Amino acid sequence: MANKTIDQLPPAGPLTGPDEFAVWQRGATVKTTATALAGFIVTVEGVTFTDGTHIVDNATLVTVTGATVGGTTPNATLTVPAVEGPTGPTGATGPAGATGATGATGATGDTGPTGPTGATGATGATGATGATGDIGPTGATGPAGATGATGTTGATGATGATGATGATGDIGPTGATGATGATGATGATGATGAAGPTGPTGPAGPTGPGVLWSTSIYTSNTATLAMAATNGLIYKISQASPAALTANLPSSPATNLAVGIKDGTNDFNANNCTVKTTDSTTIDGVAGASGFTMNQTKQANWFIFDGTEWDVI
Repeated sequence: MANKTIDQLPPAGPLTGPDEFAVWQRGATVKTTATALAGFIVTVEGVTFTDGTHIVDNATLVTVTGATVGGTTPNATLTVPAVEGPTGPTGATGPAGATGATGATGATGDTGPTGPTGATGATGATGATGATGDIGPTGATGPAGATGATGTTGATGATGATGATGATGDIGPTGATGATGATGATGATGATGAAGPTGPTGPAGPTGPGVLWSTSIYTSNTATLAMAATNGLIYKISQASPAALTANLPSSPATNLAVGIKDGTNDFNANNCTVKTTDSTTIDGVAGASGFTMNQTKQANWFIFDGTEWDVI
C-alpha cells in the first residue's frame, strides 16, 4: 500500500470504546483505545475526526468524554464511555530531599567531679642575672717580674734639620774676564723731531683711465647671462619671472676690467645668482667653474680682473 498523507485518508465513523488509536508515550509509538482515553484531554496527531459537518485537524486538542464526536466547532468533543482504565504501576521513588537545618543546642549538663591533679609542670627558665656588686679595694702590688727580652730595634728616625752655615772664607783671587754677553734689547725710540719744511710740489702725473659707470637692466628669463667686457658696466638683475641665474664673466679680460652685478628685485635670497668664468681664470682663488654665489636680498658686487684672477668687491 502506498504511503498517504492525512488529507488523503477517508473520514472516520463514530468512535466507540474498543476503537484503537496510535499514541506517543515515553519516546515510543504505542496503541490504546477510546475507552482508555476517556476523561483525558489529548492532542490528536496524524488522525482526522469528523462529526459529519466539521473536520478536527491533527494536533487539535479534544476532550475524550464519550463514544461519539459531537460539537459545532473545529475543537470537537470526542465522547467515549466513561470507563476507567487500570491503575498504572507506582513510579520510582524520587530522590531524597535536602537535609533539614540543625536543631538548637541543648542546655549544658551539670559539672562533673574534679579530676585528679596533673603532673608537675617543667621548671621555668632561669631568671635574669642580678646587677654586679661594687668593686672591692685594690690589692697590694706584687713583686716586679723579671726583665723581658730586648725588643727589635726601631726604624731610623727622620734626618734632623741642616745646621747653620759656617762663616764665609776669604775671597779668592779674581778670575779671568768672561766672554762678552749678548747685546741687550734696543731701547725705546726717542721722540720724533720737529717736521721739516714742506718740499716743493712735484709735477702733475698723467690722468688715470677712470671708470665710468653704466647700468644694464637685465629682464630676460634665460638661465644664463653672458656679461660684456665693458669697463664700469653693472648689470641690475630684474627678471620678469625671477629664477636662478648663472652670470659668466668676460673671457680673456684686460687687466683692471671692472664689471658688476646687483639684485634689482629683492630675489637673490630665493633665486641665487652664481657668477662663473668660462676660461681658466679664478674668482677670489676659487675655480671659475664653481664660481661665486650671490644669495642676499639687494646684494651688489664688483668683479675686477687684476691680470691674474678676478677680485670680488
